[in-house]
Amino acid sequence: MDSHTAPTVDVSAFRKAMGSFPTGVTVVTVAHGDGDMHGVTVNSFSSVSLEPMLVLACLNESSRAVGLIERAGAFNVNVLSAGQEDVSSWFANRHRPAGPAMFEVWPSNQASPAARCWSAPRRRSTAGCDSRTAPAIT
Repeated sequence: MDSHTAPTVDVSAFRKAMGSFPTGVTVVTVAHGDGDMHGVTVNSFSSVSLEPMLVLACLNESSRAVGLIERAGAFNVNVLSAGQEDVSSWFANRHRPAGPAMFEVWPSNQASPAARCWSAPRRRSTAGCDSRTAPAIT
């Protein structure tokens, strides 16, 4: 193999290796004034700067959340605890109900522990979130 050829990597081995890397898990929620809501599990999240206060949340550009964040101009970041795997799994499930119904139906009979929620404007701004922001996960 020459120095310009990328090595062949087994996809399942790569998935297993990346899955063993510990990371924080968040649920990004967003709502628009027209009543449209969405939530999605995000583990590609980090702080970027304190001044100005910026965060990075990596979403697939085909996610419903991306377009809704653009329309709403703000989103919530719910930082999940270790005991909230059910919440993480729920918002990662592609077969959950769409819109506000995804916030009304929970996968278990047990109440989930409260998440820490932080509201963020979509762009650099000092404007806070208003009543259009999605509810925090509780």
